[in-house]
Amino acid sequence: MYISKKELLKQTGISYGQLYRWKREGLIPEEWFIKRSSPTGQETFFPQEQILQRVRDILRLKDQYSLDELAKILSPEISNRLFEEEDLEVFEEIEIDLIAGFMDAYEKDRFNFLEIVIMATLSEIRRRFAMSETEILELAEGIFPYVKELEHDGYLLHLYQVNDMKFLMIAKNDIKLYVDTHIEELYKVSLMEVSKKMKLKYQEQFHFIVKEEQ
Repeated sequence: MYISKKELLKQTGISYGQLYRWKREGLIPEEWFIKRSSPTGQETFFPQEQILQRVRDILRLKDQYSLDELAKILSPEISNRLFEEEDLEVFEEIEIDLIAGFMDAYEKDRFNFLEIVIMATLSEIRRRFAMSETEILELAEGIFPYVKELEHDGYLLHLYQVNDMKFLMIAKNDIKLYVDTHIEELYKVSLMEVSKKMKLKYQEQFHFIVKEEQ
């Protein structure tokens, strides 16, 4: 669903000037400003769920951080930092007993931040659906070839079930999926939202808001 600029300003109480200042500062992605024809000419629309959540986040955090810091926290770009095994143990969202399994499934012992986000999401899926370690690691192995191709976290991760078989799908946030009605969607989560929450939670330990990350 999309929301017009006029309705966005009305619902959130922000001004035209604030909206475009946040765009210039990189707080709101330029691709979210979508021009469409209207009876009065052209009007700007936004992906409704994402823009409303982003404005709420900015309003909530703008007194705690500078706009430059906020842009880094909210950025969908993947941190270029690589995380090692001892770093993974810091992230409470990742179940400890899955760490060794993830390392085996991915055949590596250093991970970028998006891979960390995926691990946290898979851990949450395991908790929600009481899945075994073997089941969750099979899901991890199934999507890993595609995760390394992703350059940002602007995706939704979907968990589907057909009969007793569960499988994952990763799709861009703004893509509408038409799925066979025989396939049940069990869970859907925005990787950008998971990423943002984790950046905020662990910014002091891992310096997610500094200009250059090593």
